[in-house]
Amino acid sequence: MVGDAEPCYISAFHVKRLASDLESVIAQLPPPDAPPRRREGAPIRRSIRELRDGELAGMITDYQAGASLTDLAAKYGYNRVGISGALKRAGIQLRRQGLATGQVDEAERLYAAGQSLVCISERLKVDAGTVRTRLIQRGVTMRPTSLPR
Repeated sequence: MVGDAEPCYISAFHVKRLASDLESVIAQLPPPDAPPRRREGAPIRRSIRELRDGELAGMITDYQAGASLTDLAAKYGYNRVGISGALKRAGIQLRRQGLATGQVDEAERLYAAGQSLVCISERLKVDAGTVRTRLIQRGVTMRPTSLPR
């Protein structure tokens, strides 16, 4: 017992009921060797170590033709960081991703018009953090976030 707390007694009935409830929950769990469940509609992401024959060559061709890492991730079903690593290991010089001066101008105009960083980033096909960084470099004052952190 801790301090002056009264002892807590649980009747055998309650213990049996709790055990029964726990068994019901356990019975609903998938088997330990079952694959992880994914959200409905979420893309299947495979490990970059599972590259199929010709996929790396296709990625290299697509990337050199101008596809972004995000485009490659959507097309091939791998995560963007894994694709980046695979291209680097293959000796491919990655393009500097970011915003051109004209895109920063557009981002500044859209932000001043009330658009969110996320909306702007989706429109310009870059990360919201990239948009934020470039706007701050331009001297734009960021609005407070709408959700508490």
